[in-house]
Formats: sequence, structure tokens, C-alpha cells
Amino acid sequence: MNTANSYNTLTVRTDQSHDIHMKSWFRDSPKANILIIHGYAEHSGRYSEIAQHFYDQDYGVYAYDHQGHGQSSGKDCYIKSFDEWVLDLGSVIKSMNEEQPYFIYAHSVGALVTIKYHLESREFGSNFKGLITTGPALKISEDLSPTLQKMSTFLGAVVPWLKTVKLPAEGISRLPLEQKKYDDDPLIYRGGTYASTGANIIKNTKFVQAHLSNVTLPFLVMHGGDDPIIEPDSTRMLFEQAKSSDKEMVIWDDLFHEIIRSSEKVHIWKKMTDWMEHRI
Repeated sequence: MNTANSYNTLTVRTDQSHDIHMKSWFRDSPKANILIIHGYAEHSGRYSEIAQHFYDQDYGVYAYDHQGHGQSSGKDCYIKSFDEWVLDLGSVIKSMNEEQPYFIYAHSVGALVTIKYHLESREFGSNFKGLITTGPALKISEDLSPTLQKMSTFLGAVVPWLKTVKLPAEGISRLPLEQKKYDDDPLIYRGGTYASTGANIIKNTKFVQAHLSNVTLPFLVMHGGDDPIIEPDSTRMLFEQAKSSDKEMVIWDDLFHEIIRSSEKVHIWKKMTDWMEHRI
């Protein structure tokens, strides 16, 4: 039996010649599979605990590192185009078992990647059952370097390798232990965000905001009510504007950006599995 620290690894070679590191908690006959898509600057290994929870509920679990993250190819979360991450998602989906039902759990920028993929009419396949997202990065907090946000297009074009702000560990979770784990993790990028990467993320938050009415996939969206990194309005906008016939929103009062790493995590995990159980 797999455990949180026992998983298979594989490498997906993308159409863009990137080597994408994947982890799998494999089951021969799962209820469904879950593909985990992490946020900016982190990596798939941080999701081992929740992967174990899903695995214990008879789900197969897969997770991968965006290019430039964790153990995938690329440099320090640097991208020239946001579509690099979107295309990598397509390569990962193609590598999965198309005959089994699956869900996507995407956090923060991972949710931005997934929704952009959906809006561009890319194929999830007939066995895709729905998206669960936490802290979707559709509106970056106005308190997080507002001047740099306004200048992002200029900086991204003129000085793409300029390092700007870095994510504050204290915004990840209210729990000091989680903040320390974040700061101490050698696979988390703790340098400043490159101007090109920041400009691409901000540009695509605006694109997705403008096209939310074209979102039709089933989803559960959740957010920490006191998230200092991504505005909780991101979640409200998605829920209110999406045309999905099957959608649900939960705001968890007092929690920060990574709600699955909070004092309420067991309740949040249960909400996820309950939501999936009704859609298999």
C-alpha cells in the first residue's frame, strides 16, 4: 500500500520538450483519479499529505511540478509565456488513463492554469468529472506590491529577468509550523518573482476575469476569508460569473491562502471528498 512518502515517479516529456516530474499514488481500480496542480513557487511534494487522504478514500492520485518548479526542467519559476504552463497541463492529461474518471484539484496559480486551459477549449476528455480549486489566482492582493503590479507589463518586456517581490511565508497559513516548513523547503523557490513571470501571471488573471462567463465545467471553489495573497473576490467572481450548471463556493472564515494547511484542514479535505463522491 502506498503511503504519503511512498509513491511512484515518472517523467512526462511534453510537446515543448520539457521534462515534467510527476508523482503517482496508483490504484488498479480507483473510484476515480485526482490530478493535483500546485501553485506558484511550490511543488507537488507539498501535497503528499492530502494525496494520502485521497488515496485512503480509494482514489488514485497524480501530481506534477510545473516547469521551472520542483524537479521539473526549467529555471527558478521563469517563463516567457503563460501558455508554457497551459501546454504542459495538456501533456500531463494526455499521459493519464483516459478510461478512468478523474477530477482536478488545482491551487492558486494552478487554478489559473486550469481555467485558462478550459477557456481555450482544450480537451479534458469525456471522463473528466469536475474541478476543485482553492485560492484561485484570479485577482492578486492589492497589498502585494501594487506599484510593481501596475508596472508589470513594462518590466516584463524591458527587464524580464529582473527579480521583484517574493511570496511572504506568513501569508501561506496562520500556523507558524506551516510557515517554517515553507521557508525551509529546498524545493520551494524563495527568490524574487522574475518580471516576465509576474507579468505573465497578471496578464492572464485579467484575461480569465474577462472571460469567466465562458466557464462551464463543474466546480467546487474554496478560499480563505483572510487570504493576504490572492483576493477572496477571485472566488466570488468565479462563482458568480461562471455559467456552470454545477458549481459551489465555500469561504472559510479567518483562514489564509493555503487552506489545506490550516487548523481546519481535516474538514476541508472531507468537503472535497464528499463533493467528488456525488459526481462519480
